[in-house]
Amino acid sequence: MATIKRGRGGKLILKGHKGMVRGVAISPDGQWIASTDSKGQLRWGPLWQGEPDERFVAHDTAAMACEWLSEHRIASASLSEIRVFKRKTGALLYELPFAERFAPTDLRCSPCGRWLAVGGQGGRLVVWDLPARTARRYKAGGLQQIAFAADGTLLVSEGRDLLKAVDPATGAERWRLAVQGFVQAVGVSPDGALMALGIWAPGGGGYQIDVHTLPERERVGTIAGNTSMSTGLAFSSSGELLAVGAMSNYTRLLRWRTGEELSPRIQGLPVSWGIALSPDDSTLATIESATKNVRLWDLERFLG
Repeated sequence: MATIKRGRGGKLILKGHKGMVRGVAISPDGQWIASTDSKGQLRWGPLWQGEPDERFVAHDTAAMACEWLSEHRIASASLSEIRVFKRKTGALLYELPFAERFAPTDLRCSPCGRWLAVGGQGGRLVVWDLPARTARRYKAGGLQQIAFAADGTLLVSEGRDLLKAVDPATGAERWRLAVQGFVQAVGVSPDGALMALGIWAPGGGGYQIDVHTLPERERVGTIAGNTSMSTGLAFSSSGELLAVGAMSNYTRLLRWRTGEELSPRIQGLPVSWGIALSPDDSTLATIESATKNVRLWDLERFLG
């Protein structure tokens, strides 16, 4: 993100990555943005300001995901380890090595800050107890994405027909939810009251988003209209708006209760691999892997 290009409609393009961008995250206070790439770089800087105070560090292998542990600490996952850095200086605080080569697909920190979970290809799931720096390893079937509920329960998409909730401390199953299709994305609202699932139903069933209440798990909405796999789901602070990233070149922003599109579909080039929504709902970040860029959308200007 060393250079900035301002576009029309409240759009800011952050450039500087040398490889395909793999992860993006906005800090809990909404002031900082971080992203990772296939060349092993983790970059971060002030949201909407670009180059001033920017930091970047490198892994020896591809950096596949990033997550803010707080507004002061940022974690990134490569093929061989998780590293945690100090935001202000870029100093490496500690490293969490994988026991074997790992291909991370998702990295999530629990609301309490104790647990850091990383999901990987082949159904691998590792949950770190950060204060103790110890890890538990699980096999999670056809794992796609993970998310934490407000009570710290870890939600794990196990591929076809199943979402599982597990206790991060023990790995014990708390509940499971049967779905009709493959769960490819999971998102939880900031207040923990809602859960969105991106589902692909094979055999002509198409793609849809189901919204459930938590902890009751009652389905309260279904959104159709996606033409490809969901790659990310993010609720607004109120829980009324939902951003949906997809592999078919766009991100949707809509009122999930009615399915109303709040804008023309926000285009990516050519695949929107991931999304992040700032806590105050002012900024939506989308990944453009093929162009090695991150785009920031000023939603007030864009939607206005």
